[in-house]
Amino acid sequence: MSLATLFTAANAKGITVVGPLGGNNAPGNATVKCGNQQKTVAIVQQLTMATVTESDHITGGKTLTVDPAALPGNCYWLPWNSWRAYVGQLGGASDYFVTANLTGCGFYVSGPRANPYVVHANCSAAEVVDFGGNVKTYTDDLEAARMQFYGQLGAELVEQHVIPSAGLQMLRPEDYGAKSAQGYATPVSVFGRRTGGNWTIYYSVGGRAGSALTRMLYPDFERL
Repeated sequence: MSLATLFTAANAKGITVVGPLGGNNAPGNATVKCGNQQKTVAIVQQLTMATVTESDHITGGKTLTVDPAALPGNCYWLPWNSWRAYVGQLGGASDYFVTANLTGCGFYVSGPRANPYVVHANCSAAEVVDFGGNVKTYTDDLEAARMQFYGQLGAELVEQHVIPSAGLQMLRPEDYGAKSAQGYATPVSVFGRRTGGNWTIYYSVGGRAGSALTRMLYPDFERL
């Protein structure tokens, strides 16, 4: 299956991305709250070209293996790491974009469709939210901490002119966890396709046996 087929198929499903963690060099940072603790997030410009290969996954979905060293590459790649926000601006060097799978991360996209800005951000909320013995309370506290963090971080990225506010769409854990009760949870993949000079970004919430729900994130956010 080609990347074009995989990224545009109406039933695109179960994409598991295997790629390296992002680096540590950061030109800037933002300080926001997570669980009412102040946390510093490194803002890292690390959108790169990579060669992405596709294969079958054991669950019935697809695995995309990312090799950033294999240039010139066939896909834009945006990594992740704890307490970091990886940033880049898509262009015309490739017609495809992929980022690391999301399990508790947030993703932002904004700006013009020909050259949108993309951000993969992480807050390891479990590091700052105490488990008091009640699973439901702990889960609710984690969700609240993530909502607080990603909301404040999005505002900070706009305030610092890292990304524009125009067309801003945010994908947060509460968005892609909306169908968790029905068995849709992981992997959560975010990927993009450029057609006619314009980018469309999708998110796919995986389920069992490779089934998934795929919706548009940008330019219009189609919720689950």
